[in-house]
Amino acid sequence: MKRVFAILVGAALCASIYADDPAPAEEKAADAHEEKAKRKPKKKLEYISATEARGVAEAWECPVFVLVTLQGSKNSMKIVNNYFMKPDLKKEFFLPNGVFCRINVPQLVDKRRRPQADKDKKDPPVVPDLERLKPDLLAAVRDITASVNARKVTEHDFPQLVVLSHKGVVLQNCTPSPDGSTPLKELVKMMESALKAGKYEAVVTPKMQKIIDKDAIARERAAKRASK
Repeated sequence: MKRVFAILVGAALCASIYADDPAPAEEKAADAHEEKAKRKPKKKLEYISATEARGVAEAWECPVFVLVTLQGSKNSMKIVNNYFMKPDLKKEFFLPNGVFCRINVPQLVDKRRRPQADKDKKDPPVVPDLERLKPDLLAAVRDITASVNARKVTEHDFPQLVVLSHKGVVLQNCTPSPDGSTPLKELVKMMESALKAGKYEAVVTPKMQKIIDKDAIARERAAKRASK
């Protein structure tokens, strides 16, 4: 009888030990993490949907770089031509560090306005037509412009390059000078500061560093030519 009792106690003790073994729980957690990593969507070079960009950022837990421009605005056209026409910045900085979203706000067209008779007259202001934006883009623009001021949105609120957290919190406005006078090195530093504010790791790829160095050399040469 004692022997049977001892066997039963031993079996119960073994069952208790294996029940408390954390290995299966850890394995399940690891498998869940691996499965979540596999489900991460592939990042695009550029997004035009704020909803899609936000979804990808949440999946990767990375920031969103949002460039907001205004159709018909000279400054918006300049910033695109000087910084965003080539894929270098998008591919070598935005892609490794987060998600890039471009929002182009349409301008309000006044059909009653007559063609200018005098071409020397000052160009009329470009009026943003926010009502033509999709709801998700409108919400994004409202959030970004509200971080600057609370007044009515005008042409002077564009362009803007703003860094958001994957939860939609504005981390920092990193808008360079539209005329291209802001060195690439300075622009990258501003964005690194924004990433640091959001507790994100900033990655500068070797190719991105070469692009920064090349831009610095070109600016030095241009400054020397201008001083002669």
